[in-house]
Amino acid sequence: MTLQLDARQRAILAEMGLPVFFPLAEPAGQVAAQVEAQVGQRPAATRAAVAAPVHAPVHASVAAAPRAPAGTFSGTGDPQPDWLFIGDALADDASQSESFAGDAGILVDNMLKALGVSRTRKAHLLHLTRQAQADPALRARVEQLRPRVIVTMGRFAAQAVLATEEPSGRLRGRVHEFAGVPLVVTYPPGYLLRAPQDKAKAWADLCLAQQALAQRAP
Repeated sequence: MTLQLDARQRAILAEMGLPVFFPLAEPAGQVAAQVEAQVGQRPAATRAAVAAPVHAPVHASVAAAPRAPAGTFSGTGDPQPDWLFIGDALADDASQSESFAGDAGILVDNMLKALGVSRTRKAHLLHLTRQAQADPALRARVEQLRPRVIVTMGRFAAQAVLATEEPSGRLRGRVHEFAGVPLVVTYPPGYLLRAPQDKAKAWADLCLAQQALAQRAP
């Protein structure tokens, strides 16, 4: 599945170095078929979780959630997002490795614009540090935000959220689940700046996430 893009969104993607993130390494129709198959092949329990909304209070207070250890994660964005992006951290000091700042942040902003959302509208960004793995406060935060889809950006973010040691290459290309929300793994923005040839694969990941979001009840 590819997203239906207007001229403005296509121009944004062109600025990112790949006109509409295509051509892909594989024909677009083949990628679309793979996306359909990947979503359709999820276990029944996962499909049921994707189809049903998470019944967390819309206006749950931050105080009601378990307190996160200092520096576990930080976030900004729409408090009731459709999209939740969870970024990598390569050091304990988040200020030294912020996933969504600088040139990487500009790339993320362009991705959000291409999806028709922004940091303040329909999207929320969380930045993890190494202490985040197995942190119950992270799950509580996701249940509080109630996103319709989650995108983890980077190996550490994916492994921390999914509580796995599988490499990100094996986690990409399929829909996972966290806190009852469909989750898709993609590359960290910093990596995409260094390896722009993989932006097409990142776009395919976003298409997979969009498909999962479309199948989820609002």
